[in-house]
Amino acid sequence: MKKKFFAVALVLAMVFCLCACGNKEKEEAPEEDKTEEVKEETEEAGHQAGDLVGKWKCVSLTMDEIGTVTSEESMEMLGFDMPAMVSFSAWESGYCTFTINDNDGEEEDVAQDTIPLQWTMDNDSYVLALVNPELEEELGTFSVKFDGDTLVLTNEVTTTESESGKEETSTGIYNFEYDKDPEISIYSFCPDFSEEDVMKMGSFMKGARAIVLEDKTYCLAANGYLATAKISKDGSDVELEDITDLWNKEVCYPMYFQYADGYVYAILSDGSSRGIIRINTEDDKVDMIYDQPADYLQVYDGKLYFTDADYHYYSMDLDGKNIIPIIEDRAIYYPYQLGDGWMVFQDDADGETLHIRHIEAKIEKRITEIKAYEPVLIGNYLYFSTKMDDGYNHVARANIWSGETEISEYGTSGEHLFEKDAIIVEGSVYPLDQWNQDLDPDPDPDNCEEYYFYTDGNYRYYNRHFMSWYAPNTNFGGFSAQVWIDGNE
Repeated sequence: MKKKFFAVALVLAMVFCLCACGNKEKEEAPEEDKTEEVKEETEEAGHQAGDLVGKWKCVSLTMDEIGTVTSEESMEMLGFDMPAMVSFSAWESGYCTFTINDNDGEEEDVAQDTIPLQWTMDNDSYVLALVNPELEEELGTFSVKFDGDTLVLTNEVTTTESESGKEETSTGIYNFEYDKDPEISIYSFCPDFSEEDVMKMGSFMKGARAIVLEDKTYCLAANGYLATAKISKDGSDVELEDITDLWNKEVCYPMYFQYADGYVYAILSDGSSRGIIRINTEDDKVDMIYDQPADYLQVYDGKLYFTDADYHYYSMDLDGKNIIPIIEDRAIYYPYQLGDGWMVFQDDADGETLHIRHIEAKIEKRITEIKAYEPVLIGNYLYFSTKMDDGYNHVARANIWSGETEISEYGTSGEHLFEKDAIIVEGSVYPLDQWNQDLDPDPDPDNCEEYYFYTDGNYRYYNRHFMSWYAPNTNFGGFSAQVWIDGNE
């Protein structure tokens, strides 16, 4: 999404001028005294002096065009509620926002803008940087410091006269007082994905058609069967023993294998008994706990998350009870719980773009402007696959805060599997920082030899010519031993 940002100083100057011209009648009417109410709202226990994290209200500002104005003066003279319009919020995530919002509900907005910044510490000082550095010419630079308990934000915008070439710098200085804890925002999202988390998400996006629990596996076996087997290793050789069909040799194409509290969960995606099953890992007894078509099954924080036949999103208890709708107003794809109430999904009606959403707060933001499939969160980026005009899939990534998107110029089959530090394409393992290189000599998906569906740091599961295989942990990626799980045995 391209968003026009305004030069902050000029916007506020314009607002003050408009308020001065259009609020004369308001000056004659007494304003409601909100001093005590604001005071109560600002008293927040636990905030430490010099701590940037919080929501801050503007109490005065100094600008070249208008001089210094306090919040009391702005209200008395102009009917202008400075703390309500100008705010600053910072989160533990390392992100903060400077917001101007003049919307009284009566007229068209004069200005409404949020500028995202990133904060870091340099010794005992805070350093601010624009999330999108390309906007510096338009927005200028930002710095912040503390004067006692007051947070002082300085914005300098340098402009060049077209005729003389002379540079002029306008400065805005904003004094803030602490208000309260910062509200939930896309900028409060602070992902902390471990290597295990990345592998789980990478496997999920490829259908998670297997799961390994110590020396035992549950998986999609050859011919579409639901199977289990023991894993036996002798040096570099891996063998699967006691291969057992768990669903009466019915073709059911199980997928999205998940584990929690002694049970393996999976979706049966084909056949007469489609739905969600639960397998007791002690005796391998299988129960159907949801007897309707489902997709995108994930176990997270003691709950099952899934989409129904219409691709509406629900949660339910691990025993299949207490089904609760989460997103039921539209079809979504690739939904995945990221932690702390946040999830990512592809919004089908919004051009198959990626969205991040906080479930309880119902805060949602579109992250990509292009079609995106199979997203995997690694660091500050969502890596995904997209379709380009050449007809091939291309690996891409988007910054989860700014939405800035990068696309590899090279096509692939689309059958790649992400790990935290690697991307696997056609059986070859490449360092993640090579994601935008030419990884696939033949990007035609019809010619793809190996499809990877599962990784856990010990095993990678893949199909070769539509057969189910495992690769052993020897050098994690070596193929000295390969064993076909045959559900017919």
